[in-house]
Amino acid sequence: IIHPYTNYFTVSNLLKYGLNFKNLYSRIKWHLLFLVNRSLLHESISEILPKGISKDYPISLEFSINLSKSIEENYHVHVNQEEIDYCVIYFQMFLDERTENRTDEVNVAFIGSIRNSVKSFIENKLLQVFDQLKTTDFSSISKFNEVDPSNYLMAFSDKPFSSPKTQVVNIGTVFRPEALSTILQISVVEHLTELNLCKIFVTKINAKNYHEEVKKLIADQVKVGEFNEDFEEKWSNREKDIGNIFSNGIAIPHAVDSSNKQRILISVGIVNNKLSFRNREVKLIFLIAIPNTLNDDLVNATSRVYDLIELISRNSVLYSNFLKYDNSKKLGQIAEGV
Repeated sequence: IIHPYTNYFTVSNLLKYGLNFKNLYSRIKWHLLFLVNRSLLHESISEILPKGISKDYPISLEFSINLSKSIEENYHVHVNQEEIDYCVIYFQMFLDERTENRTDEVNVAFIGSIRNSVKSFIENKLLQVFDQLKTTDFSSISKFNEVDPSNYLMAFSDKPFSSPKTQVVNIGTVFRPEALSTILQISVVEHLTELNLCKIFVTKINAKNYHEEVKKLIADQVKVGEFNEDFEEKWSNREKDIGNIFSNGIAIPHAVDSSNKQRILISVGIVNNKLSFRNREVKLIFLIAIPNTLNDDLVNATSRVYDLIELISRNSVLYSNFLKYDNSKKLGQIAEGV
């Protein structure tokens, strides 16, 4: 009934996940069989997942949408959103398995008189996020300023100071509820930019029409050679399948990028004036380009970027700080006051 490769897992010119398709098919084939049967008989899936769960897994959602299209074309049926959501969970499981063996190493500085027990606490938290960690102790801020601060992803200090080249965290912040985990999420994406796995462009705009502003953000990236000319069409076609995700004034238009550049690109438009779309006010537009070929690091980077955007939408301090984004500083600036 179901051909394992030709009908369902050939997604030409879209995302090349590098998954083991034979293994994937052997684990999902029975679910696909029941999915087809339910669609033919117009039956609903019995398991109900949380509404909107697909937005948390953009790569898996892209794959699931194209899988559902293939099923619809071959069997002349309609695959509903609940079925797509369930496929998203399957594909995310496969993608997570791909990224289990990644290795990340970061450099972190400790400045001033910080107890070993506090250092160990911080190091344990960092090792929950990064696989490898290198730490350096500095007796004072002046000693730290003698080296290149940009060599360090984060600097933990017992005294307040600021540095445009690295994220400075006051020791007192570490013990505030959720403060350290919030800072770490920001630092992860900043680390990805340093590895050139992620690029972030931020501009302030006066917008009259949502779609026109997204097109302008796309056109700007086409001009500098980041996007191919077909990106606008890909974004427009995607909008027909899945609308943009809105939360707390944030819009997330995104599409697959055919430029073959191995990075996640985020072009953010900060809306200075009042802009409404679908009866919701929009203050931040995160235009996201996902490469058409993804290795393990890029799969991870994409998830990290979406996690950060979700965090910004929930955290009023991060949200407020992003509205005042300064391009002369690093991403860590949005953690100020957390």
